[in-house]
Amino acid sequence: MDVQEALLNTHTMQGLSALTKKAEPHLSFLGCRYVTVKPFEGALPLNQLGVQRDEIYFKYITPKESGKKYFNEIHSRLWKIYELSDKQANTCNWITYIFTMVRDTLTIYCEGGKGRRFWIGI
Repeated sequence: MDVQEALLNTHTMQGLSALTKKAEPHLSFLGCRYVTVKPFEGALPLNQLGVQRDEIYFKYITPKESGKKYFNEIHSRLWKIYELSDKQANTCNWITYIFTMVRDTLTIYCEGGKGRRFWIGI
């Protein structure tokens, strides 16, 4: 099964938590930050995990539901994934580093100044 299908079929914080536990960040030569999840094929854009977390939280979680405890776990894992991705960007070759910085700047511009930190709740 493709990781994109698995993510879109996840409608609980517990299921998303299981996906984020197995997520590993990667950096392409052209500066694209993406995530792979071990048992699944394919890759996701790094921001997609945060988007799905917010969608599940606002659509499916009621105030009394226990899914809120997973929200903080997912948040801390996403933060660690971003830190690992930043370390990869800082240790890559200079061409990839420049592509990464250009992509990050364009992402912030296209998202209305919010950038990646918007998706992890900072």
